[in-house]
Amino acid sequence: MIELKYSFEYFCSPIWIREGLNSVFENVSIEKLPLEEDLKKEICDLSTIYQSTYNEEYPPEPINLPLMEEFIFCNRVINSFLQMKEFLPSHYTLISNVSLWEERLNEIKKISDYDR
Repeated sequence: MIELKYSFEYFCSPIWIREGLNSVFENVSIEKLPLEEDLKKEICDLSTIYQSTYNEEYPPEPINLPLMEEFIFCNRVINSFLQMKEFLPSHYTLISNVSLWEERLNEIKKISDYDR
């Protein structure tokens, strides 16, 4: 069984792979995934957006995207995860912190509800 982890980190691909329970996750290129080119491009685009939030002046605090852009970004991350889950070959197990993106979506919805 091959485990893939879909997790955004600065200066890395959002794809991590582990082959065997005793090994560690290693960062791999999105291009190495056995996925459709459109989905690979989507993941690359999302990675570019995420990387753009890196704050060189104070790295612990990322640059915030405008609320609507962040909402769209979170939706795209969740959808790309679901597509990966659906289309990866059966010998892959996909793990992700998608619940954090879902929580952020809910926070944004609450914030935008207060603006009305």
